Amino acid sequence: MPEETDAKVVLCGKQDVGKTCLINRFVHNTFCETSTTIGCSFATKRVALRDGRASTLAIWDTAGQERFHALSAYYLRGARVAIACYDLTDRASFQELEDRWLPELSKVCDTAGFRAFVVGTKLDLVLDGFCSRGVAREEVLAMAARNGVDASDIFETSAKSKVETVEALFERIAACCAEGAGDGADGSTVRVGGAVPRRKDECCVLG
Repeated sequence: MPEETDAKVVLCGKQDVGKTCLINRFVHNTFCETSTTIGCSFATKRVALRDGRASTLAIWDTAGQERFHALSAYYLRGARVAIACYDLTDRASFQELEDRWLPELSKVCDTAGFRAFVVGTKLDLVLDGFCSRGVAREEVLAMAARNGVDASDIFETSAKSKVETVEALFERIAACCAEGAGDGADGSTVRVGGAVPRRKDECCVLG
């Protein structure tokens, strides 16, 4: 039997950075520019890696509005992975990661093997010349290093036109979850992210 892992993945970040678009592209391969999350939404997808392992990702999409801050912190608890999102064209959304979201992750995410990803969104706006970058790549690397995020866990994505960037992000996440399965801080076996309901129609092969 292939090794199977269940993992809770939570997206966080400022309102309108495109968290829901990332999930819709990955889970449903669709794109919608007008979706706003109220409170929190949930989806699952089973990712089969080519080495025979698989991870079922339970993906929680938290609202970025200030009035939902306490609720977002609640959903972060027990996460195996957090995806901290910012808009590549919006410097304020990047600053909010360091001022609010990354400190929040360090306080509430205590799952063994937890890791945070820093993800820039709306790459298509930069590549197509519609908007300029709000923050330099070097600043992102420096901020991530200050907050203990590995450079290999930093991504730039476009849910609109660069589908491969979204696939690469979740491929990395699934592989990290599969590699960390069963490795608790004390060497004991842990169940990562709690029980995950499965949906038979949501499966892909990555690797």
